[in-house]
Amino acid sequence: MGAQRWPNDEGDFDPNGPASWTPRAFRQIDRNNDGRIVPNEWYYGQEYFRRADRDRDGALSPAEFQNNGKWDDDRDDRFADLDMNNNGRIERREWHGSADAFEWLDRNGDNVLSEAEVVGDGSKGFDSFASLDNNGNGRLELGEWRWSRASYNRYDSNGDGIISRQEFTASGGAPSSAPR
Repeated sequence: MGAQRWPNDEGDFDPNGPASWTPRAFRQIDRNNDGRIVPNEWYYGQEYFRRADRDRDGALSPAEFQNNGKWDDDRDDRFADLDMNNNGRIERREWHGSADAFEWLDRNGDNVLSEAEVVGDGSKGFDSFASLDNNGNGRLELGEWRWSRASYNRYDSNGDGIISRQEFTASGGAPSSAPR
């Protein structure tokens, strides 16, 4: 088992919660220390990754990750929360990020943001369980868990000391990137 990482400033794990956009968090997520975060290192929802990846190269640089308030892409808000009238799209009046970010996300130029434009269509095979399974053994051990011991115990529903993919999914750990 790897080094224990809890407790830390992330608190309890909420797979649908926003990432912590700090330099320290970048270093923690960048497991191979190559100065970029790729999808198999990312363990938050695909939606946050997609919005932060401004150059659309499939990786987050430190500048994209930390953003430093220069680009307001509403990265801490889920699509469902931004779609205030629940019509399946985000209109300009619902968007409270920057106009540049809206235009960047509006890939088809129709002046509304579809869920696929904001969240992605799921075609990239994002797998938050696999991104946490550092040693690739198909289970999450305590040393791979990046949040509190209490949340680890909560996800380990059968109390055997590991979190299986089934336990992870049943606890809400695999955020859906498919349209609702």
